[in-house]
Amino acid sequence: MRVALLAIAIGLGFLLRENPFSTHAALDLEGPASLAASLGASAIVATLFVFYTRFVRQNAAFGRKLAIELASRAAGMQPLGIVLVAASASLGEEILFRGVLVPWCGIVLSSIAFGALHARSGWAWVVSAGIFGAALGFVFVMTGSLAGPLLAHFVVDAAAWLAASQARASDRRATMSGLLGAVREPKRRP
Repeated sequence: MRVALLAIAIGLGFLLRENPFSTHAALDLEGPASLAASLGASAIVATLFVFYTRFVRQNAAFGRKLAIELASRAAGMQPLGIVLVAASASLGEEILFRGVLVPWCGIVLSSIAFGALHARSGWAWVVSAGIFGAALGFVFVMTGSLAGPLLAHFVVDAAAWLAASQARASDRRATMSGLLGAVREPKRRP
């Protein structure tokens, strides 16, 4: 799916004759200033979203459910696999949703589409992904550079996959630990 998203993004960019890696910055930034602003703002977005993810995985049923699902999918993943999964997801999704769709249809519609891509994980994650996408879209529009959103998306995905892959195999359904913190499945009452 990640390769398909990247192919779609490149195809749409070609058809729309848009450079998906940059756009006119609302803050009228260029060159190194655009890059620095993009990376700085996106670092804040990534940090907030990693902490948000940690919080919901510890305190909300939808977060615990996703943590358990992700842990089962990440079983046995090696660091290189985590890097490849996070890099391919961030590259394809950022080029498509921010680089191509934001200039074409705006932050709101591209963020709704980005959230809908995450429907498999439930409605709460559709909303969460939509908000994350809107924040990254805002950074892209303000700074004109896709570098920050690409890096932020990579960091958030890598942190989630790393945490999920570190869950002990014998305790995979009950615990997930790592950068996003420990998550325990709630005790069931008889």
